[in-house]
Amino acid sequence: MSRKEPSGSVLVLVVWVLAFLSFLALAFSSRGVFSLGLSKRMENEMQRYSITHSGAAFAKAVLMQDLGLSYEGLNQPWAHDEILFLKKHLGEGWFSLWYDEFNPLTEQFDKRHTLEDEERKINLNTASEETLTNLFEVVLGLERNLSVELSEAILDWRDEDDKRMKEGAEKYDYLSSDHYGYESKNGNFESVEELMLIKGMTPEIFNAVRPNITVYGSGKVNINTAKENTLLALGFDERAVEKILQYRLGGDGEAGTPDDQNLISDDAILIVLESVIPREELHQLTKLIEESALTVRSTAFRFKVEGHIEEEEGEFLIECVLDKEGKILFWAEI
Repeated sequence: MSRKEPSGSVLVLVVWVLAFLSFLALAFSSRGVFSLGLSKRMENEMQRYSITHSGAAFAKAVLMQDLGLSYEGLNQPWAHDEILFLKKHLGEGWFSLWYDEFNPLTEQFDKRHTLEDEERKINLNTASEETLTNLFEVVLGLERNLSVELSEAILDWRDEDDKRMKEGAEKYDYLSSDHYGYESKNGNFESVEELMLIKGMTPEIFNAVRPNITVYGSGKVNINTAKENTLLALGFDERAVEKILQYRLGGDGEAGTPDDQNLISDDAILIVLESVIPREELHQLTKLIEESALTVRSTAFRFKVEGHIEEEEGEFLIECVLDKEGKILFWAEI
């Protein structure tokens, strides 16, 4: 009895079964490759995360080296040693620290591979109306009336009552406006971005004032590190500001060098600067000292850290503010 040949339908079925099994094998293989790739990416991200955290710990260690000093100045390592914070190798990767310094000539931000003390800026929670008005009018060049309105709105926002200053803004000014629809806070600013909630503030004004303001630190201005704009906002005229900056630079005329002249105590501010600035500016200096607006200390420091793995694309980036003893005041993963 002759054996029958497989019919055409059986052959088709076999082909389909083989194709299906091949598809399953390919699918499982692809899934395995995907899982391995995902696992590798997660491992790399954790490594970057750890390296970045190590960068923040490194900044803390640098700050704590100067705990015994009675002052902070721009010739200390945290403020001038860019090599110290640039591309520090760690295990299979590296980290760098920097802060964004506004360049008025280019109107862009430049990377400075150091830390930035917050006491070189104007503190929104402690600045007087005069200082805030100067910041808007003298530094930013806004009209006097608008500068006063913004300054008083800031003071009304942070004070504890609903009593409106003459040109300011309180609870009912915000609630009665379709543009706002919320109440005045009656409390301290928790971030500089909160300034955008102030009546009369615009994105353009905020972006212009942002490099000059802070909500961290002691609330006083460090006379050793204050920027030119900060000194102008404090009410010193241009001649006095020039004299203060020249005094700080020392004989070589460069910041961050061994011959920088730092004031070493709050008591020394008047004693030293009364022989430096023009006589007609002494009244402003005395006033600021009486208001406890000046200091020689810095207590809060801002920086960014990026973590990388060698020969791998991608980075982990954070922005951080630490106090002098290393406590985290602000932390954001960018």
